[in-house]
Formats: sequence, C-alpha cells, structure tokens
Amino acid sequence: MKKKILIICSHPDDEILGCGGTIAKHIDNKDEVKVIYTHEGCSSRYNIKKNEIIKKKINLEIKERTQMAIKVSKFLKFKIINFYNYCNLDNTKFNLLELIKKIDKDIKTFKPTIIYTQNEFDLNEDHRNTFKATINACRPNDVHNVNEIYTFETPSVTEWSNIFYQNKFNPDYFVDIDKFFEKKMKALKIYSKELRKFPHPRSKKFIEALATYRGGSVYLNKAESFKTIRRIF
Repeated sequence: MKKKILIICSHPDDEILGCGGTIAKHIDNKDEVKVIYTHEGCSSRYNIKKNEIIKKKINLEIKERTQMAIKVSKFLKFKIINFYNYCNLDNTKFNLLELIKKIDKDIKTFKPTIIYTQNEFDLNEDHRNTFKATINACRPNDVHNVNEIYTFETPSVTEWSNIFYQNKFNPDYFVDIDKFFEKKMKALKIYSKELRKFPHPRSKKFIEALATYRGGSVYLNKAESFKTIRRIF
C-alpha cells in the first residue's frame, strides 16, 4: 500500500544526511515523499549582516543552497513542499507559534502517513526548534493524526550533542539502506559545499562509517537509524 512520507528538516542537506537512504527506499517502494525545509542554514556564518555586501553574499548562498535542494529532489524524485527560510540560528527573528501553524497547514494539506524530523536534543538550535514545531503541529486531532513519527540523527550535531548533554540519540528503529547507500552518497555530492574533510563528522568517510556502524549493530551491511516518537497501528 502506497504511503505518504513527509520529511520536516531544518536545512537543505539535513534530509540526505539524516535519511537520504530511507527516502530513496520509500521512493523505490512507490511511496509519495515530500520535504519541508524550515531554516535557510547560511546566514549564521557571517557576523556583520547589516553590511550590504554581506547581505548579498548571504542571499547568494541561500539561493545556491535552495538550487542544490531542488537538484537533489529531482535526482531522488521527491517533491519539495516549501522553503520557510527562517534565519539560521537567530531566535530574535524566530517565532515558534508561526512555524507550528505553517507546518500544521502543510500537514493538513498533504496528510502524511509517516513523518521524519530532526532529533530533539541536537546541538543545533534550529534542529531543536524544528522538532518542537513538528511535534506541536502533530498533536492528535480529528483533522489529521500522523500514524508514525521518527527523529533522525544528523552528523556533526547529533553526536556532538551526545558529548555535552545527558539526553542522547538512542535509536530503536533501523532501515536497511544497503541497496540505496550509493544513491544517498550521490545525492550528498550535490551538497558538496556542505561537506568537510575527514575526520569531520560531515565527511564522506564518517557518513559511510556511521551507516556501517548502524547497520552492524542490527546485523545489516548499512542502515539509517531513528528514534520512535509515535507509532499507531
């Protein structure tokens, strides 16, 4: 039976880092996959944002990252619902209630069966806000009641959070992506500007090692892992 899958992530590249293989697997199963990006993911790299030259650089980077996301969506054959483009790591311009309402509206329109979203304890505050907004928007009601909600790990913000905070990412749901790992890596190649050299966690070598580790922990070659927030049968 065809399922409707919604990925609610903070930044373009999080969807591939966290569940790119799972997306490819859903699409191979003829499921309908759509993605929402809540934040733009670029502007926090600049300290002086009022300078017109810096503003142009930020806008150019946002545009480039948006184009990369569109290219990835065409490659994997999922649809993008929206780029909300909240400022990266800037809570002075962030309104949680507004984000909840936007997500709620898109959920009511799409009516997903399964939602994958950011880990609630990630080091990145955009990720935590995306999780909070998603869970608030997914309160059980008579309009939409999402059957399954899972959080994914994002290399460089999930494992770093595990070092500093007591709450850790402890997955209880694993997806076999052995047949789809190469497709995930090809999609990540489109986001090459966001990748780093090993031993950075957002490097190809680390990402492959993580997939091997998650797979090996449940006797698979390669896997992506998730934490269950809700399952209704």
